Parts: sequence; C-alpha cells; structure tokens
Amino acid sequence: MFRNYLQSFRMNSVRIFVLVCLAAICTEAILTDCDGNVLGDATDASFGTLYNCTVRHNHSIQLLYRYNMTDSKMIGKKAVRIYAQSLNASTTFPVLFVVKQQRSVLSWAIPTILTTSDGISYEYSSVGRTLCPEQTQEIYVDISTMNMYSTRFQLVANLEGISISDGQGNISVSPAKSRFYRFDFPHNVSSVMVKAESIDDLCTVLSVQDVECPVYDMIGTVEHAGYRQTMTRRGAITVERNTFYNASFFIVLVVKPNDLDCEKFQRIFFSSSASEETTYFDRNKVININIEATLSRSEFFAVIFSTLAFFLAFYVVALVVGIACHYRNRLSGIEDESDIRNCLIDPNQAPTSYGAVGSLETRDLTEDGDCLINDDANSQSTTPESSASDLRRGSTKTCLCVAELSRKPELKLAKKYRLYVWNLVTLAIFYVLPVIQLVITYQMVVNKTGDEDICYYNFECAYKVGFLSAFNNVYSNIGYIMLGILFIALVYRRQLLHEKVMVTRDPDAQECGIPQHFGVFYAMGIALAMEGVLSGCYHVCPSFNNFQFDTAFMYMIGWLCMLKIYQTRHPDANAQAHTAYCVIAFVVFFGVIGVTQGSPAFWIVFVVIYILCSLYLSINIYFIGQWRLQTGVLHGLYCKVRYENLCCSRPHDCSRLVLLVFGNIINIGFAIFGAVTMPKDFASYLLAIVIINLLMYFAFYIIMKIRCGERILLWAAVYIFLATVAWGIAFYFFMQRLTSWQVTPAMSRESNEDCLLFGFYDSHDIWHFLSSVSLFLSFMVLLVLEDDLVDVPRDRISVF
Repeated sequence: MFRNYLQSFRMNSVRIFVLVCLAAICTEAILTDCDGNVLGDATDASFGTLYNCTVRHNHSIQLLYRYNMTDSKMIGKKAVRIYAQSLNASTTFPVLFVVKQQRSVLSWAIPTILTTSDGISYEYSSVGRTLCPEQTQEIYVDISTMNMYSTRFQLVANLEGISISDGQGNISVSPAKSRFYRFDFPHNVSSVMVKAESIDDLCTVLSVQDVECPVYDMIGTVEHAGYRQTMTRRGAITVERNTFYNASFFIVLVVKPNDLDCEKFQRIFFSSSASEETTYFDRNKVININIEATLSRSEFFAVIFSTLAFFLAFYVVALVVGIACHYRNRLSGIEDESDIRNCLIDPNQAPTSYGAVGSLETRDLTEDGDCLINDDANSQSTTPESSASDLRRGSTKTCLCVAELSRKPELKLAKKYRLYVWNLVTLAIFYVLPVIQLVITYQMVVNKTGDEDICYYNFECAYKVGFLSAFNNVYSNIGYIMLGILFIALVYRRQLLHEKVMVTRDPDAQECGIPQHFGVFYAMGIALAMEGVLSGCYHVCPSFNNFQFDTAFMYMIGWLCMLKIYQTRHPDANAQAHTAYCVIAFVVFFGVIGVTQGSPAFWIVFVVIYILCSLYLSINIYFIGQWRLQTGVLHGLYCKVRYENLCCSRPHDCSRLVLLVFGNIINIGFAIFGAVTMPKDFASYLLAIVIINLLMYFAFYIIMKIRCGERILLWAAVYIFLATVAWGIAFYFFMQRLTSWQVTPAMSRESNEDCLLFGFYDSHDIWHFLSSVSLFLSFMVLLVLEDDLVDVPRDRISVF
C-alpha cells in the first residue's frame, strides 16, 4: 500500500512539474521580466523608471501611466515625454509603439525611418516623443512586434514642463527626438517674436502651431499646420495674439535628417558652393529659444506718424523757402519771382539757321582748356544742308555752343519731351498692376500655407500688420513716393515761373540761359515715386522670382539722370522717349538673364556688348553728338590709314579726351571684373555700372563747367554737399546685407539682424530713407545747376 502511494505521489509530482513548465512557457511573452519586475496586462508604470524588456510575435506589453494636474495653473504646461530604444530591432520586424491617450493616439516604430524631400531615407533606433498635454490622463503604452524571436527594447517616461514665458536654453533636438513648447500671451502683449539660435549648421524646422492635438512634430507632418521656416543658426517668427485660438501656441523644433533642404536652392542655381554632409546619425542640435514682445499699438502708431512727419518736413521746408524767396523778390523789386533777367541780343548777331550763330560762330580752347569766344568777324555761317553734311561725314567743330543745338521750335521740343512723361506713365501702369497682383498672391500663399521659406525677409525685424508679413520693409519706401511727388511739384512751380517770364519778357530774352524743357524732370519725379511703389511691392515678398521689381526703376532713374545731363546742352540732339525706354528694357532683360542663366557664354556676350556700347557712347560724347557710324566715316578712316599712315594729330579737346579715356578704363575694368568673378547678384552688379557711369558723367559735367569759367551757385553747392553726405551714409547701410536670395532661406537667415531704429526699422529700411533723400537732393542739383547761366546768351554757353 505504501509502495502504491509512493508511486502515485511520484506520478502526480511529474504531472505538476510538467504543468508548471507548460504554464511558464505559455506566459513567457505576457509576463516579461523587465529588470526583475514581472509585468502583466496594463501594468502600472512609474515616471522616471527605465524599463528594459523583451517582446516577440503575438505577445505585447502594455504599460499604464497615470497623472493628475491638481493645480489649474499647471494645466497644459506639463506633458509626458517618452524615450524608447531598441538596438536589435530590424526594419523587417520593427518594434511598434502605440500610445493611447484620452483624446488621441500616437504611434511610431523602431527603427524609425525618416524620408527627406529628396527621397533619401534614414533609420533611427532611438526615439523621443512628447505627448499632448491634458489635465487628467491615463496613458496606455502598447509595445509589440511581429518578430518570432524576442526583441529587447528600453523605455522611460518623464513628466516635463513645456511652458516657457520668455525663453528656453540648451534645448537638445535630433531628427527622431523632436520637441515642442507652449507659450501663452501675457494680457498686455499683442505680438511676440520667437527667436531660435544655435551654434551649428544642422538644418532644422522652426514651427509655431495652434495648441491642439495632435502636434505635428515630425519630418513628414510638421508642414501640415501653423507657420514654419527652415534654419541653421538663426530663425525668427513673428506671432500675433489673434493668429491662434486662446492666445497661445506651440513652438515646435524638428531637426532634418540631412542638410539638403537648407542647401537645395543653392545646389540647383549656384552649383557646388554647398557643403557636403559626411554623417547623418550624430545630428544632435542644441537650440536656444528667446521670446520678445514687439511694439505695442501706441508705439507702432508713434513710429508710423513720426516717419510720415519726417518726410512732410521736406514739404514744409520747401514751402517756407518758396515764401521767403517770394517776399525777398518783392522787396527787391523783382516782379516774377525769378532771377531771370532781360538778355538783349543784337539782332544782327542773332542766329539765323541751324548750326550758325552769326558773328559768334565757333569757340576755341586755350592751351589750358578754357573755353573762349572767337570774335572773328569773317567767320562764315553754315546752312542746315552743310550742317547735315558735316554730320554725315562725322566732322566736328572745335567747340560748339548751346545756340547751335537749340534751333528746333520750342513747341516741337516740348511735345517731344512730354512723351517722356506719358510713355513712362503708361509703362508704369502696365508694369505695376501685374506686379501688385503677383506679390499679393505670393503673400496669400505664405499666409495660407505657413511656409515662410517663400519670402526672404529679415525675420528678426519683420513686423506683421494685416496680411503683410514685413510691413516695416514695405512702409519704409514711403519716402520715395512723397519726395517724388514733392519734386514734381517743385518742377511744376519752376515751369509756371518760366512760362510767366517767357510771356512777359521781351522775345529776345528767350535766347538766354539753358533751354528749359521740363519733360525729363517730370519723368524723373514719376520714376522716383514708382521706385517707392515697386520697391514696396518687392518687399511684400522679396525672393529670387521678383528681384527685378526692386531694380527696374533704379535703372530708369540712373538713365533719366544721364539723359537730363546730356539734354541740358544738347536739347535738339537728345534721344526720343521710346528709344530711351527701349534701352531700359534691354538693360532689364540682360539683368534677368544674368541672374537666372549666368553662364560663361552669357558673360562673354555681355562683356563684348558692354565694351562696344561704352566705346560708342564715348565717341558720341567726344564729338558732341555729331559723329555717326556711316560709310563716309569708314571711308575717311580708310583714307587716313592709306595716305597718312595714321599720323598722330593733336586732339580737338584734350580735357574731354582725358576724362573719357579715364571713364573707359573704369568701364573696361568693370567688364573684366564681371567676366572673371561672374558675380551671382548680377542685378546689383548692373546697378553698380549704372551708378558709376552716372557719377562719372556728372563729375565730367561739373569739371567741364568749371573749366569753361561757369559758376556753381550757392543752392547748387548746398544740394551737392547734402547729396554727397546722404549718399555716403546711405551706402553704408546698403552694404549691411541682411538677406540674400542668392542662397537658401535658411542660410539667408544667418545674416538677419535686430531692428536699429525705433525698434521697428532695420538697416535696409534706413537705406530706403536715406536713398530716397539722396535721390531727391540729386534731382534738385540737376534742377538748379544751370541757374548761373540764366542771363548768359546761348551762343556764349559751351557744349560739352
């Protein structure tokens, strides 16, 4: 009996042992040993505890985290952040993590695969995600895999603060470990600027989003909400209080797996200057966030009206000076508010035909270059036919006078120069309306998509007003418009005085002074105002696609100024309006091609055309507009080579020749510099050519005016001095390049700077103010420069 009992006991023991083993095997994946802890379904987990577990096919692990915000002030200001890692998981059988919250579900896999915009994929075995903040939460974390073999992972969850008031430093972010923080507007703040700074160049997305779940904080989703921009070292986004609900928003930081999104534009358009990435795995970026309040509503309007008052002061000064001159002239007994005096000419000496001035036909130069009148009574008059013959042969007199180049009827010339105004108005209307439509569309796209990489602002000094992202950059162009209108008003006043004098004075007085034609002056004023309009349009959304809006009328202004200087003493020989504007169209066309297709072949063609045009204009200026490239000229050159062996003769005008040679050296140097360096900013290079040539021509004009014994009156000297000072200061601020559409938006932001004036205007806005003042003063120089000749007979005024 005892033996039977012992045998039964042994059999039962074996059965129990087998059952225990089977039970252990069957529950191996469900009750996993994580650092000595046996876990079951929905096992309570603790924040801050690292769980080192294994998981395999058909068996998952579920962790339950609980927390409750008892302090109402902390609701939404803390959130759970989960870190997970698996070193032996594969892309074929990844470890899947599903986080279930009260109102949302978040999931990811390890290894995590992030794909960039260029289709390149990168794997990450470590992930960090921040969950949406809620007041009371039970968070279920399910971990599973389809792998038949056990896969080990590590997981830890922490309850972290995500609220920032004025900034947050040393934020560590990587491609698979993005972060977001929450900002709540103070009661007295209507707008803030979020600034991000870093010491490395890793490509990152800075985004601001509404406080709602889910938060789009991954590479593939960050573009789906809010406003965003790429950055390397610096980034800034201006956020208004009414942009998002509840006066609060999330600041999201996402590091890109590679830097191609921050270099793509440069690689496409400017070839190989972008740096090559060597590794994509150790991409941990440390970012500092600063949040600054922008100007209040009262401060904003104070700055706006102060700017307006500054330019209105020019109107006040002009009005005061005009009134002072009026009363001064009345006290002096001058009736017509003009310094123009009677200039009686002997009728026997009055010019009778084009190219002839009676006994005062020609002028000679002394050995030192001074202009003198030749009073040879035996000088013979030329007829229009002989003058035309001289033009065809390309010959020239020693020194012409203004009377010889101002023989066309006044009404005909007035009509000719009025075309400058009406043609420019027509061009401006048809040019500006599509431009306005285009830039508004750009701005609407930015506002709708939230993609702030479309426009190249100085984001650290960009103030959003209404639908405009950088209102300060647009508004700072008001100086061009106001001063352009003021200049038009001053030209109109001067024209009225001139017409009044011409009506009341003796008809012989019309033959004194420089011929007064105001059409080009009006065109200059309109061009100045239109520069303000188009520059404002450009700054609505400055980019590679619309750069020509900012420069087109700058070319126009420079060209009109040169034409006006030439017209002063060549009223009959100046270019037709349509010809002048065709030249500008040609320049703008070259500017567009140079920026978009700046190949070596283009530079060869450009340099050849540039040098030929420079030589052609120099010859025209030297021969005072009488030279023509015709068969007679070529035949004369052939005869000189054949019969005179190119024997050197003394130039007709040594001073003019020296100045023109110097100018050609400068222009050829510019051409060589462009061909060698091939600057990317071809628009600025072309504008520099226009400005340098205008300055050289103006200097040439002033030098020749002084050498011919003419004076620079006080007002002209004052305007020249003020314009020189203003231009010098303006170009200093112009050289402070805050943005550049030659590089990517992220790289452009590295040059962004804080505001310099009133906390509202940056250095480029100051350039707008000073350049508008400088252009106005420069225009005034041309308007009053020849006032010293109002009582000088035209046959005694030299042409140069």
